[in-house]
Amino acid sequence: MTRNKIIGGVLAAAFLGLVLWTVFSVPKPPEQTDAQQGPRIMSYEDNTLHEEQDGRTVWTLTAQNMSVDIDTQDTTMKGIEGTFYSEDGNTLSLKADTGHM
Repeated sequence: MTRNKIIGGVLAAAFLGLVLWTVFSVPKPPEQTDAQQGPRIMSYEDNTLHEEQDGRTVWTLTAQNMSVDIDTQDTTMKGIEGTFYSEDGNTLSLKADTGHM
């Protein structure tokens, strides 16, 4: 009878040790290290924007290079060509080396 109690005690202690090891050895989630320092910028090359109203093009804007700050929505463009279309068929074309919105 004493031998069975010893075996039972050893098994209970082993089980308790396994449970405690499982509870206390849970890995900690990794810390976020992908946070960038400085501005987050999206860049586009040879980008064209346009607006249409009632099926007609109102304006087009083409930039050789466009950079947009994701957080502030500041936009910088280089090599800009724009065309505005009036309802009577006249157009106004503009060119600029740089622009900022």
